[in-house]
Amino acid sequence: MAIDYAAVVRAARAWLVSATGIPDGKVILENQSGPELEPPYATMKLGAARRMFPQDYRGQEYDGTQAQGSEVELYATGPRELVITVSIYTKTANGNASAVSLLANARDALELESAVSGFAAAGAAVVDTSDVRDLSMLLFTDFQGPRTWS
Repeated sequence: MAIDYAAVVRAARAWLVSATGIPDGKVILENQSGPELEPPYATMKLGAARRMFPQDYRGQEYDGTQAQGSEVELYATGPRELVITVSIYTKTANGNASAVSLLANARDALELESAVSGFAAAGAAVVDTSDVRDLSMLLFTDFQGPRTWS
């Protein structure tokens, strides 16, 4: 069974809206075209699905009602891992309305039945979450190119 990316995006969007209070129209896919949004808003980046084990299960099914030469279907199936990266942008860097606080709330809400059942309906499950990282200190800093030591 193929991953229904649209269903996973809908489940992730519903979870973020519920957990953070950010309006649905302000939860977008990263690099999505459109006008610049006023904070607070959230972006989601979906990585490519990858196998969780070195090899999939391979099987076959026989259906005698199919046309000759089409009676046997070969397939490979197995669990997939799909990483969703969420970024939240806010005007304030401290307090309950900060990006760090909203992301922490969102991470904690993944334990709630509403999030679990929403992802399950999309054929997905939350397996792992990472720590919330505060990158506000990088705002308005210039990129410093590669350095060499001599």
